[in-house]
Amino acid sequence: MPKLALGTANFGLPYGISNESGQISADSVAAILQIAKHGGISCLDTSIAYGESQKVLGSIGVSDWRLVSKISSMEPGCEDVSGYVNRQIGRILEDLQVTTIDTVLVHNAQDLIGQKGDQIFSELQKIKHDNLVNKIGVSIYSPSDIAIILSRYPVEVVQAPLNVLDNRIESSGWLGQLSGHKVEVHARSIFLQGLLISRQIQETPLFRSWYKTLQRWNEFSDASGRSDLENCIAHVKSFDQISQVVVGVDSAIQIGEIIDAFGSPARRVDGLDCGADETLINPSMWVQ
Repeated sequence: MPKLALGTANFGLPYGISNESGQISADSVAAILQIAKHGGISCLDTSIAYGESQKVLGSIGVSDWRLVSKISSMEPGCEDVSGYVNRQIGRILEDLQVTTIDTVLVHNAQDLIGQKGDQIFSELQKIKHDNLVNKIGVSIYSPSDIAIILSRYPVEVVQAPLNVLDNRIESSGWLGQLSGHKVEVHARSIFLQGLLISRQIQETPLFRSWYKTLQRWNEFSDASGRSDLENCIAHVKSFDQISQVVVGVDSAIQIGEIIDAFGSPARRVDGLDCGADETLINPSMWVQ
């Protein structure tokens, strides 16, 4: 059964289309971590790209957590790949105030697919050999990236979007194949940046083109007898091959609600997948 991991983008910058309160204060972060730990969550998912998130976590103290972080996308024209990767890892460890982390992910899969992918992965393997990280993985947006990366590199973790509208990681067959290769799969974007659990946001002009799709989701959720949040979680829990489910929160109340909902039975949501419409399922393509 999948385990919960706490996403930390909101700890370092105002993240998510449903975020109305902006970046979370350090005191609120500490309260969220306490509730999460008490609720059985032991993994934090963070990144250099999440603003001050890692520094906030480091100041609170996270050495007793399982830590997953990501190196940022490499700047075009970078020639010193070794220096770049090592500076990224050094910053992660310094900001988090730890000497090792469980997993490092390449945040931009195209960095591995590109011409300097071999150099990047080679440096990460050296860093693993030095016991600074335990596992090497990649964050993807499209399952089409997996075939190229897996044919070149023995990645141990793949992080991918998965939600009631986006089941590409499963429908493409890659979820089963990754599991067969003993690769951990971490699911993210299970609330689609909060869109799936905020009907107020769904009604804004930005999402007018997808009114019918979102209406079908709402009708399903209303008829289920569960909340939108519970249905989102139940859907992702139904995929046994998922190792971690990464959830972001805006408040201590919300993490408590998510922990409670995670205790409910798994239930697949069928008939709503719109994986072919990347303009909806990929938030980076939302035009505001």
